[in-house]
Amino acid sequence: MKDAFLHHMVKDFDSQLKIYKEVTKEAVILDSTDTAYSKIQKAVKACQEYMLPVYIEIPRDMVDREIVVSEEKEESYLPDESAIKEATDEILLRITMAKGACASNDWTRNMSSPSFGHKPHIHSF
Repeated sequence: MKDAFLHHMVKDFDSQLKIYKEVTKEAVILDSTDTAYSKIQKAVKACQEYMLPVYIEIPRDMVDREIVVSEEKEESYLPDESAIKEATDEILLRITMAKGACASNDWTRNMSSPSFGHKPHIHSF
């Protein structure tokens, strides 16, 4: 079939959203100016909290529309520092126990940043 719009032929308008719900942490469609802001906040919060991809679909007829922004102040995302420390300690333990382990400059720079609260233990081999 040589239809130029073949990729638009789906069972229903939610088909793409349903597919992305299977492979992302959160998938939303901005189909109303009244709910767009809260859906965006929900998706972004899930992305920040779980560090996994999210999908935000903007229908063609909504691209130029203004959305209703909540007057309430949103709480900013705060990472779970104890979970970060626990994960960091486990990673450092695994590196220490590994034979011939190495860490890239980006990794060591990020691990020693103030947000991690402590310096990495890098061993020479």
